[in-house]
Amino acid sequence: MDTTGERDALAATAAPLARRIKEVTDLPVLIGFGISTPAQAATAARAGDGVVVASALMRRVLNGASPDDLRAEVAAFRAALDQVDQEMPVARAHTEVSGDRR
Repeated sequence: MDTTGERDALAATAAPLARRIKEVTDLPVLIGFGISTPAQAATAARAGDGVVVASALMRRVLNGASPDDLRAEVAAFRAALDQVDQEMPVARAHTEVSGDRR
């Protein structure tokens, strides 16, 4: 799927690949390449069992985002994933934010 990092759009191969992997394992399948926006996270969560967001948040840190800025950004990702959970018959979109051990 290429290198990790932010992308303008989720790779077209991400969802089909996640579905294929889910057919051969009972383990959670997370998508974590190029998740840059809450909308991309929601799209990925519909295909997988969860998402990994790293580069997008690190870029914000490196660009000088304050803790409050980051808190708002993480909250936006969380809200998008919570919405996916509400849309799906069986909640599958899992998120974990460092320090959040629910």
